[in-house]
Amino acid sequence: NGCSPTFAVTVDGTGPFTYQWKKNGVDILNANDETLTLDNINGASAGNYSVVVTNSCGSVTSNSAILTVSSRPSASITYGIHQWCSSVNSPQTVTRTGAAGGIYEAFPSELDIDPVTGTIIPSNSIPGTYIVTYTIGAESGCPVIATRWVTILTSPTLSINADFCGNGGNVKLTANVIGPDPVTYIWSTGATSSEILADRSNAYSVTATNSQGCSVTSFINVIVSPGASSV
Repeated sequence: NGCSPTFAVTVDGTGPFTYQWKKNGVDILNANDETLTLDNINGASAGNYSVVVTNSCGSVTSNSAILTVSSRPSASITYGIHQWCSSVNSPQTVTRTGAAGGIYEAFPSELDIDPVTGTIIPSNSIPGTYIVTYTIGAESGCPVIATRWVTILTSPTLSINADFCGNGGNVKLTANVIGPDPVTYIWSTGATSSEILADRSNAYSVTATNSQGCSVTSFINVIVSPGASSV
């Protein structure tokens, strides 16, 4: 169903030739070329196809070609969400309905996708928008393709710089971010600025979130001793 088969005839003799294609012995309107292509066939297209070829000496009818129309496989694919941050390293699985045995691909090709299962690893992919295709080869050679758009968002890159303040042994911790702006911060202390003063020994962390909603967290251990600070 839905394919466009082509019939062709080979003729021996002296031309020029004229052609008249038939279905089940009945002339097909305007089917007068060496080939016959049927567009978007359905069950009603099934039957015996032949062609009458004529030259100045007479006519000859070809053998019949039998067209059988089968049901086309169908499938659809979907992911739980359509976009992930590039910091996500957990496998993202696909839900398929319909025919099995197809192949998954992504265009462009920088998306990390398993061709058999359709599982995506965002952290192994280049940020961007992709179209995922699931292709099933039908017996007739007419493939069925299901598609889904997905996007990998850019996560910020985060590190913490530590500077000795020399003021009561405090250590200044600064969140160093590489990535799209603006960025918001939340430290383990509850502070929301890009830097804080650490006045006691502890494990500190900061989470940076960019305008796309992608977050990344970095950790640092600080040891503060009287009269000196070390990291």
